[in-house]
Amino acid sequence: MPGQISHRDGPTPIVDAEGKLAYQQLVPEMTTEPDYEAVLQAVRKLI
Repeated sequence: MPGQISHRDGPTPIVDAEGKLAYQQLVPEMTTEPDYEAVLQAVRKLI
């Protein structure tokens, strides 16, 4: 759907309650796993 982000569009950003970008991680290739611990730390800062 237009205006929505999906996993096939690339990295999924983490946004805060106000809709502001709180974290985004870019990997060199789609086959490269992200740093999951860094993602979890970013989420924990928001809750």
